[in-house]
Amino acid sequence: MDVNGEEIATLWVLAFNENGNMISRVLADQTNNVQGSDGGNGIFSAKVPASTRVLHFLANVNMDNFSDQDNIGRSESEVIAPMVSSSGNLVYWGRKTFNDVNELTTFAAGGNQSNPVLLYRNQAVVQYELKPASGVQLKVVGWAALNQYAYGTVAPYDATADDPFRFDLGT
Repeated sequence: MDVNGEEIATLWVLAFNENGNMISRVLADQTNNVQGSDGGNGIFSAKVPASTRVLHFLANVNMDNFSDQDNIGRSESEVIAPMVSSSGNLVYWGRKTFNDVNELTTFAAGGNQSNPVLLYRNQAVVQYELKPASGVQLKVVGWAALNQYAYGTVAPYDATADDPFRFDLGT
């Protein structure tokens, strides 16, 4: 979590199978939640089916109107992409993929200690600086307002990408 954010009050884990279809949703049990000067971290536990190949972690998301019956069997893009946060609520999202049951089992057995799930906040500021002497030019070809304070998107999603939920601050 980032230092300016809110602590995690709830953590929902949505599981998807190898075809990307939702198979379960569970509210994780919090065992440790630490807020520090550099952000925070926590330890949570949840039981998911062995056929899970993708997990979406949704923290502080209001799931009161979410219907498991309506969403089981639906794809990630149908379930996760349209989700929005509640007004004024900072939510966090993360995603983890597994090639097989062995990777899932390793992760569940404590592999997440050395390979944690990063949760990204649904609000961001993009800044850039162009130095005239660098010769770099910026051409804006479009824009969209996302992740606003009221009713921002929960997860990044790019339908044109090979992995539409891929998000990495390092790239």
